[in-house]
Amino acid sequence: MKSRTTWRSKLEKEAEIVDVPPRWQQRYGRGKMLIPRPLDVDALIRKVPAGKLVTVGQIREKLAQECHVEVTCPLTTGIFVRIVAEAAEETLREGSAQEEVTPYWRVVKEDGSLNEKFPGGVEKQASWLQKEGHIIERPGARKRPRVSEVETSLVVLVGGNVVVKTRAWLTCPECNYVQEAEMPRDSCQFFYQCLKCKKVLRPKQGDCCVFCSYADLPCPPKQLERAV
Repeated sequence: MKSRTTWRSKLEKEAEIVDVPPRWQQRYGRGKMLIPRPLDVDALIRKVPAGKLVTVGQIREKLAQECHVEVTCPLTTGIFVRIVAEAAEETLREGSAQEEVTPYWRVVKEDGSLNEKFPGGVEKQASWLQKEGHIIERPGARKRPRVSEVETSLVVLVGGNVVVKTRAWLTCPECNYVQEAEMPRDSCQFFYQCLKCKKVLRPKQGDCCVFCSYADLPCPPKQLERAV
């Protein structure tokens, strides 16, 4: 009788670089595609600290840049994230502590929604994330639960160097006008005058700057703090 293949053994695949398939060239262009090594996916997820999150898209972008290819295969990356999750649960069942396994529950979809294919489904992932301080929104029966304000919790996983974004969309709390603004790269901006109502904005209590309070992205210094 053959022994069951463990989830951990499924992590032991080698990476491949192939041509982008013709059916995907309209989306990704011509060039090379990475079929990642599952252990490399596992290693990136291990870097995400408690209280932070990462998306599958971020993982794919990081791996593609490290391997100098145009794109990382979306299908196999998603499969390998699932294998990482199952391997972690396998290790937990054998008696390992939570701190010793890969924190797969910190991987969310691009919009912050949870992954129904993880062990235990979205409810188990939600439980893990709530213990780490995240707020879970439940929009309705037909939509998956998602992490509230997911953008503020994402780590930076882009290439070998940290890429800092300096342009953000800021929403005035007085008139609700949404405006694009340039953020200072090396400092926190305490004041900002709304382009429409001319109200001078100040950060909320506990925030370092107006962008961390009212923009869709944190300020560059905070982005650097989250880089892993």
